[in-house]
Amino acid sequence: MDASALRDWAHAVVSDLILHIDEINRLNVFPVADSDTGVNMLFTMRAAVVEADLHANSQADAEDVARVAAALAAGAR
Repeated sequence: MDASALRDWAHAVVSDLILHIDEINRLNVFPVADSDTGVNMLFTMRAAVVEADLHANSQADAEDVARVAAALAAGAR
């Protein structure tokens, strides 16, 4: 997967999470039934999208993927 495909995937994930956030939140039962799994996933993926978009014109695919992975870890809630 190159950086462009990764950005496209991340944007698609955010769009789908927005559509299904309530359903995902209702599924949340482990480890605590606090109904925020969908919200947490959305925050995490939005962090990845922001980072990917910052480097959209970059030609360094491996570096872009590493930056997106770091943003996923940093944005995880």
